[in-house]
Amino acid sequence: MDTLSQKRHTVIIYVLLAAAVMIAYERVRLNEFAYDDEGYILKNYYIQSGIIPASVKWAFTGVHSANWHPLTWLSHMLDYELFGLNPVGHHIVNVIIHTINSLLLFWILKKMTGRIGCSAFVAAAFALHPVHVESVAWVAERKDLLSAFFAFLTIAAYIGYCARPGVGRYIRVFLFLALGLMAKPMLVTLPFVLVLLDYWPLNRIKALPDTLNKTEYPQVTAGRLILEKIPLFILVIASCVITFKAQHSAGAMTGAEILSFKIRAANALISYVEYLGKMIVPLDLCAFYPYRGDNIPMYKPALSLLFLATVTITVLWILRRKRYLAVGWLWYLGMLVPVIGMVQVGSQAMADRYTYLPGIGFFIMITWGISDLLTNQRLGKMALTVLAGVLIVAMIAGTRKQTSYWKNNVTLFSRTLGVTQTNQGPLSPEEYASSLEKQYDEIQRNCKKTVKVDLRFVFAYYYLGEFYLDLNQIDRAMACYIKSNQNGPDFHFASQRRAEIYEMRGETDKAIALWREIIEKHPKYSTAHYSLGLFFVEKGDYDQAEEHFRQALKLREDYYQAANNLAFVLEKKGKIDEAIELWQYVLRIKPDYVYAHYSLGMATYIQGHFYQALEHFTKALESNPEWFEVHLRMGDIYYQQKLYQKAIDHWNMAIKIKPDVSEVLNKLAWILATCGDESLRNPRDALQYAQKACELTDYLDYANLDTLSAAYAAAGEFDKAVETAEKSIQLANDAGNTAHAQDTATRLELFQNHQPYYQATSDAMK
Repeated sequence: MDTLSQKRHTVIIYVLLAAAVMIAYERVRLNEFAYDDEGYILKNYYIQSGIIPASVKWAFTGVHSANWHPLTWLSHMLDYELFGLNPVGHHIVNVIIHTINSLLLFWILKKMTGRIGCSAFVAAAFALHPVHVESVAWVAERKDLLSAFFAFLTIAAYIGYCARPGVGRYIRVFLFLALGLMAKPMLVTLPFVLVLLDYWPLNRIKALPDTLNKTEYPQVTAGRLILEKIPLFILVIASCVITFKAQHSAGAMTGAEILSFKIRAANALISYVEYLGKMIVPLDLCAFYPYRGDNIPMYKPALSLLFLATVTITVLWILRRKRYLAVGWLWYLGMLVPVIGMVQVGSQAMADRYTYLPGIGFFIMITWGISDLLTNQRLGKMALTVLAGVLIVAMIAGTRKQTSYWKNNVTLFSRTLGVTQTNQGPLSPEEYASSLEKQYDEIQRNCKKTVKVDLRFVFAYYYLGEFYLDLNQIDRAMACYIKSNQNGPDFHFASQRRAEIYEMRGETDKAIALWREIIEKHPKYSTAHYSLGLFFVEKGDYDQAEEHFRQALKLREDYYQAANNLAFVLEKKGKIDEAIELWQYVLRIKPDYVYAHYSLGMATYIQGHFYQALEHFTKALESNPEWFEVHLRMGDIYYQQKLYQKAIDHWNMAIKIKPDVSEVLNKLAWILATCGDESLRNPRDALQYAQKACELTDYLDYANLDTLSAAYAAAGEFDKAVETAEKSIQLANDAGNTAHAQDTATRLELFQNHQPYYQATSDAMK
């Protein structure tokens, strides 16, 4: 194939690959957040603060979900800046990164091997295989996608380094690997993969014959190849230390203290084989594969070990003739090592997401093997094309189906139970949750604890409580949170849920007591102080509310919600200037925080700074165009500035939003009845609005009656205008508002002379 044809074929493959991924994952636009997206995004304060200095600092210094992956956190923060809590944007970004990864993989394989067809199919299998849905359709698994992205960039940079070795090119390799480890530490085996690539297809080992004709990559000694990887291995060791500390501090390695080495080894052997089975026949895929338990029949790990040993010996025996078999197999075995379960992290036996990068080795073995087998056969190329096409279509269909299971927690967990408990038949979400609870209870009763707190059940019952909460089964959710706290008395997330449920039930005293207990155990937990502050605001105890909001802000200086509520409390206590300073501080932290804009708008409006008030109100409306209070106050400001048409527009909008508020009905009726600008007067509408305002106040509000009298006069009904004005005067005098009574009396004289009142341009707003 000439160079021009190769370029055309390559471009076509890029386009088809990208299109195929979009078709396969098109359904993610329908999916919600699921599984532990809550901890990663929905209820993550730092993510929802966006990319600000405090959040960036947390991303690099904090440990969350038993991992240290700052680049992953930064990507979620950027998503929140762009899409907020709309899951569609987060899902689409995952699909885009996965698409880029697939294109990079094709480029890398084509560059190293020169085999366009084989490279394209491996990339297609990587892009479209249903076993990879978990990594793409689960927003919280962004770390898989980002780490793979930097892994491919590392390999691409390494190819450039191998072709023309140099310090600058090596630094690129080092930096890309470092970035990949900062996205997910699973890349600790990548330097070993580079060693495999030195053997095939780069053929860099000097002792080996250059049977692959890879003259563009200079051959060096095996010792030199190992030596040049030492900085990469040092980087990997540092990542391992950080990861171990992160997982140990978060309690994620509790399983390693409970499960024996024998059980973990048996599970690892079985998992190696089962992963292969799922890549060959991707059936019964689900989000969680529970641990196989203590009584694994010994024949299963024994047969698995025999199979793995047989394949390993076979590929090594034919090493010289088919190097790709050994490289692909060792790629698969090696890259799974960090997640195969020998160091048990969590209670899952295996996970589909763990095959995202390791599976590439298996795809290389199968693709190159079948290609070499059929290429020399009659009609072999045609058979390869047909087979590849059938497999790609099947993978797209399987991926679309698997993606639909990730629509929400109910579909996801129902599918999980259907796969892991097939003997129970189809279950409703309620039956599924109940079944899980029974399993947890039984396991807990039979579990011989070797540690003081069994974190498996802390988290198991907590997430089960979350599931019941989604089903609005509040009592059962509360029971699960209580069980979570029984296993982990200091687990404040379960305690927080209990406090929130007490609040929902109206049991305020219990909620406050629980928040105080959380603060006693976790004095630096700013959310507890913030929640207590909200309770005291509702009770009208502004002194205690101020105390807790200040403490929350002291613990987390960028806690803009606490600062906003503290400003509200200060305003209630008459400290307007201090409140305004706090709201300005909030907007420096979070410029798009609409509640601060609204509050500042109200405060500056009260102070008579109308221009500033309008600026903040306009910002608030950008977020919520149907914000009643904002339209009401903007109408007031425009009225006072004699910009009557704008005042009418905003009050009309306010009435559309809330049609039964007498205050805004009265304001609009007054301007439509009395405006000095004849083009803006509308006596018919004024009368309608004024009558409705009076009906809502049982004709006992003298201001509304005053407006109604003016509307009657504007409509030419002077007898009714006189009668209504007299009643308004009587009610105003009874209320002690003689000034208003005198103003209405002045208008009464006009009505008695059959003259309407048209002096709104000089009136103060009613």
